[in-house]
Amino acid sequence: MKTPDWMKELSTKVCLENNHLPAKITCRRRRDTYSGGTYCQGGTIKLNVGRSKKDSKVVLLHELAHYFMDSLMEGHTERFWRKCWELYQKYEVDLRYARWREKTYRAGAEKVYRSMHDAMPHKVK
Repeated sequence: MKTPDWMKELSTKVCLENNHLPAKITCRRRRDTYSGGTYCQGGTIKLNVGRSKKDSKVVLLHELAHYFMDSLMEGHTERFWRKCWELYQKYEVDLRYARWREKTYRAGAEKVYRSMHDAMPHKVK
């Protein structure tokens, strides 16, 4: 499937604003609503895209947070989750949805969310 224009534009903007070369985004359609992603070396992010733009945006930013880490081996560390939540906030993700989505995925996401919650200008419960 062709990568949606909004996704290419957002990815380029996020990369440049975070002092990185733009990643190449490739997409494959999924049958269900939810998206999934895999980050690959060489500046390419491969996404399995569902029907929900809101979900695809969370997955794209999640994978970009991986792209911004110093090492591909870093995984889902606290530093990674801090970057993830910073991206979600800066690029206007529905934080309640992201919290639900990431909480079901990794407990570390919830830990960092809670630690950053008081610093967020528009608090989410």
